[in-house]
Amino acid sequence: MKLEPPPNEYPPTIEEHKAPTENIPIEPLMLTDHKPHREDPNQDTDKTSPCSIINKSKPNESEYDSGTPIKDWDTLRNDLAHTPEAADLLDTYGKPAWESLEHDLRRHPYLQARNTFNQAYTYALWHRTLNAARDDNTLTNYTYKDLEDITNIPWGCIRDWTLGEKTPHLERTLNIHEATRQHWETQLPHEAKNHILDPSFVYNTLKSLLDHPNHQTTENLASAIETLYHHGSTQRLTIAELKPYHRMGPQELCTIAHTITDHQNQITDLLNQRLNLEATQEELRLAVENNTLYLWRKTKDPDYWPNALKGELLYLKPDVKENLVISAQRRLNVNKTQLGQLINQLTEHPRENLEKTCNIPYELWSTKYSKYLYGDTLHLLIDTTHQPFTTIKPYITQIGRIANPEKGGGIQNPRFPEGKQLNDLRARLVALAISDCHINKNTHILTYHKNDLDRMVYGQNLFHQLGDCTYQLEQLQGGRYRLTVSAPVGRLLENWGVPQGDKHLHPNLRLPKTIRNGTLEVKRAYIAEVIPEDGFFVNRNGQMKFGIKRTTILDAGLKSEIYGFKPKITDTQKDFIYRYGESQYQTIRDDKPRRQITLTKGRLDQLKTEANTKQDQKLAEELIETINSNPCQLLKDEQELIQSLGISIQDIFKEIHLYETERVSAVWEIYIDSNNDTRFWADIAPPSSGEKQAAVQEWLSQ
Repeated sequence: MKLEPPPNEYPPTIEEHKAPTENIPIEPLMLTDHKPHREDPNQDTDKTSPCSIINKSKPNESEYDSGTPIKDWDTLRNDLAHTPEAADLLDTYGKPAWESLEHDLRRHPYLQARNTFNQAYTYALWHRTLNAARDDNTLTNYTYKDLEDITNIPWGCIRDWTLGEKTPHLERTLNIHEATRQHWETQLPHEAKNHILDPSFVYNTLKSLLDHPNHQTTENLASAIETLYHHGSTQRLTIAELKPYHRMGPQELCTIAHTITDHQNQITDLLNQRLNLEATQEELRLAVENNTLYLWRKTKDPDYWPNALKGELLYLKPDVKENLVISAQRRLNVNKTQLGQLINQLTEHPRENLEKTCNIPYELWSTKYSKYLYGDTLHLLIDTTHQPFTTIKPYITQIGRIANPEKGGGIQNPRFPEGKQLNDLRARLVALAISDCHINKNTHILTYHKNDLDRMVYGQNLFHQLGDCTYQLEQLQGGRYRLTVSAPVGRLLENWGVPQGDKHLHPNLRLPKTIRNGTLEVKRAYIAEVIPEDGFFVNRNGQMKFGIKRTTILDAGLKSEIYGFKPKITDTQKDFIYRYGESQYQTIRDDKPRRQITLTKGRLDQLKTEANTKQDQKLAEELIETINSNPCQLLKDEQELIQSLGISIQDIFKEIHLYETERVSAVWEIYIDSNNDTRFWADIAPPSSGEKQAAVQEWLSQ
């Protein structure tokens, strides 16, 4: 649907201004002999515009220098130059007049949608051309009747133009719209102007979708928004006004705003695919509020703390938080309620605790009641206000609710290490967490189990580098120790790639990319922590060897339904393990001895030829094939990491376990096969602490 012009704004037709010329003497046009007429209060001129008092200073000219011309000059000149006199005027004064008119119309391109635009454009072009000729004293050679014959415009209109008593409709409309645009800009906070795209550019980008609603598909909308994104990609947050900045603006864009809202998720997914932002560790997020489109180019860099702590409550000093919120409101040109709506659309924090009367997220309430921001909200605010996180972090006093230990507690005096310190700490904490730690699926509280008290104290000191965490260290029966660490640490490790719950049942358990693709120092730090956890340093056949043990789950048993785990082993094969395996009792973390059936690789190889029946011999072969086709991907990653350091290391299947819970796990091992590689490992990445560190130091001293 096209926008209809308001009443009384159509350009005058030739017939309306046609006056009887035979009884009027034709005098030479001597402009200096004519005095301006007294202003008529009922006359529709630009002087009577309600916006005429607004300063009409020109905006930055460079914003409008480019763009496809609305009318092609050569074609237009040939159409209008139907007499030699018309050609002379156009060749001398026409092109500068055309350039200035094109320049002004590019600021308000939606005026082209009016039915009488072509005629209005011709009137405006001749108006500017004749005024330029008048200023150059060229029109003194013509009468008004001559100019009517040259331009095909009534001589009465030309007289009013040249005397300055009236202007063509398009000129008046442009003056009104330009004055209103400038008034709109003066009302914008200064900070917002860096984020808001020029409305004429937004209109030109989306106008192809206006006349054909069936063209407003998710693909076409994504393509148009991609153009807007590239135009404002120097900013982390870009604003495109889809509503008119005054009543005569392009109101049809509001229908596009509704379409974007209805298909927001699909358009966002399409945009991220088209822009391939994943390669730059970024993503684009969309929000539509009050018919305004917001584009947030969000970093996904794991080293960036607001990203790593996106779901955490970050407590800030009240004045710092308030200043951030107010500054963001000014830059986004929104009130607090609208800012809350943007936060709900753009961020990942829980959509809860909305104030019932004004729909403001609780975190935006007065600092008297709420002194925190979610990590993702802080990420949005500092991206909007161009605040580096380094300037904000000294004012973050705690992470999480310290007073609610039943919900996981928190971290006081957070330290936020960066650079090499962060990379080293992350590698070491991931090595602990992926081995002997457990992250509760409901509370996200992290528990760390070891028999070695010194190792527990060492781990506690590692966690302390994040800040003053909520700890609980206790001794269990059987000489084991358990360290409980606050939930924000557990969620942080989840964001760093450590699965919650039963890690081994995670379908894609791998070494995080930050470690696989890390520096030499990162890989060495990881290896140094893995050996005291799930690694070993033992004497085998007179040679000291480093190695790591991991398990692959072939059947989750009672947990299959909880984790949606599909068994990789048949009931017949499980019965085979039960019949031929060796029964043992193993103490798990809760100190309850549990029965397990173990079948070693050596025994399994033997059963291929020595089992009681041919059927069992075939089952032994099938079981070996099942085990070999389901290797431990985490161990494969660790093997490749160690090999990248120049160490030769082998992998082998060791044994298979069947537990009381019907769980079946295969134990895999990687190990060094030479003393030279063992010594090299000990030199570049010795165990960081505990009994294995002492054993390595003793061996090196021999």
